[in-house]
Amino acid sequence: MNWVLSQKDINGILQPVVNGKRCLYHISSKTFQLLESDSNIDTINVGKFKFKKDVIDWANKKLIESVEGNYKWIVVDEIGLLELNGAGFDKSIKILLSRARANLIFVIRDQLLTKALEHYKITDYNILEL
Repeated sequence: MNWVLSQKDINGILQPVVNGKRCLYHISSKTFQLLESDSNIDTINVGKFKFKKDVIDWANKKLIESVEGNYKWIVVDEIGLLELNGAGFDKSIKILLSRARANLIFVIRDQLLTKALEHYKITDYNILEL
């Protein structure tokens, strides 16, 4: 988050935890949306988490819109099990990979890295470990 906030010409989605709840943060508009839900209505379940489907849709729209911008960087936090199963940000990641002119930064957990590279057929990449 600190690195992102120090950059210019950057867009994308981060997934910070705010007050103990997972949120999505749209970088260029500086907008937060609560991702976690206590309800079972219009949610996507991943393990113990329930995520709001409309917030995931909002984030996908923002990521797809970023393709048309003149950004140096586009960040997607994160590629996880949802995406590897064709949900979450899967649609927008595929569009970014095929059409974005920006440098793409994908946050991927170590244990999912190989699967993510295979799923998205990514062969040209650098790994930055945090």
